Amino acid sequence: MDPINEAVEVAVRDYLNRISIIPREDLIALAGIREVRVAEVNYKQAVSEFNDAQRQVDALEAEARRA
Repeated sequence: MDPINEAVEVAVRDYLNRISIIPREDLIALAGIREVRVAEVNYKQAVSEFNDAQRQVDALEAEARRA
């Protein structure tokens, strides 16, 4: 077997063995925590983009009133 393929196979087997040791409930809890963190980041980005768009709308409305 190619040394690189062998090294990859060993790494994958080691990873899978470590995962199988972790209780399923813990894996599910960790996945939930990750999902919450991703949602928080997405929410903060959406709020920031909304605020930027709101500032642009406010500026355009002010400009339209002056015209």
